[in-house]
Amino acid sequence: MSIVMKLIFLLLLFSAPAFGRLGETKDECEKRYGKPVSIDGTVARYHKNGFKIVIMFIDDKACSLGFGHTDPVEKISKIELDGIVKANAGNRRVLVIDEGNIAKALHNSEYANYMLVTQADDKSLIITDQVSSKKIRDQGEAEEKQSVKGF
Repeated sequence: MSIVMKLIFLLLLFSAPAFGRLGETKDECEKRYGKPVSIDGTVARYHKNGFKIVIMFIDDKACSLGFGHTDPVEKISKIELDGIVKANAGNRRVLVIDEGNIAKALHNSEYANYMLVTQADDKSLIITDQVSSKKIRDQGEAEEKQSVKGF
């Protein structure tokens, strides 16, 4: 990404709310990004400003946010990573953690009030927290129980 594009990105980032937040409703996310390009159950996919945004909703609240460029080979720069994290963190402390250690952080009470950010690679990142992660696990368990009901 060129220096000019990075500067434009920063201007957009700080001049308007560019990125969704954990806990936002579907309507709030739609105001940010426009109509989803696709919806699959509880997951909505959006495109905005050269990014693809994947949001999982539970009880109409964003529980997990995924970010990557719409160009699958373009990497998320350090400036973009910092901007996305800052836009989403609010007053919370942030823990950027590698994918292999995310499970530990999600279960460690020391990080209860942290926003957790993980990068599976240099082209995407996922944002969640312990409360949201628990909702996702609980929903998955409820769906599993429902799928075997009656056997």
